[in-house]
Amino acid sequence: SERDRVRLITAAKSAQSVVLLCRGDGAVHSRRNWDQMVRRGARVKVFLVNNGVDPRHVRLFVRSTGAFVANNKTAAGRAKNRRVEIHFG
Repeated sequence: SERDRVRLITAAKSAQSVVLLCRGDGAVHSRRNWDQMVRRGARVKVFLVNNGVDPRHVRLFVRSTGAFVANNKTAAGRAKNRRVEIHFG
């Protein structure tokens, strides 16, 4: 929602660091999944920077396997596992 976007941008602007942790639904590491996670995280970074967040404060990390939040055996679960976690420091 617009309200969530405003809160996200406000928090990111006031943070000393913003860590984007890109996660996927892969059970094993693959180049294709890695590239998808990097692109997903890069889109989030571009969104933040375009809304005034200092790009020097934004770091992107990729975790290609594991740390699933949902059952990875279903389409709905895999969709939830493909995500970018945003942490402020």
